[in-house]
Amino acid sequence: RRKLLEKIGYDYPQMKTSGFLWPVIDLHVRYKAPIQYGMNIKILATLEEYEVRLNIRYLITCDERRLCRGRTVQVAVEHASGIMCLSTPQVFRDGVLRALVEA
Repeated sequence: RRKLLEKIGYDYPQMKTSGFLWPVIDLHVRYKAPIQYGMNIKILATLEEYEVRLNIRYLITCDERRLCRGRTVQVAVEHASGIMCLSTPQVFRDGVLRALVEA
């Protein structure tokens, strides 16, 4: 998730600087096979929704074999007031648009 947000240009320090916190409000994990120490795993994080909340899907694989999948949901909260936003702040939407243009 951190690398995905860095690609968008809106990582956790930038979130705080822009005046928003992004707590995880929902988390789901489905394990298919164990991940063992020393395995060379690949983690793919995909932003599936961002207009109201951040819905990020995850797929963890090793040698093309699916080991785990999951998702997290985060919402924007104004840092100063602690009030949850009903839509994603424009600063994040702008980052997504920039990342799409650069891709």
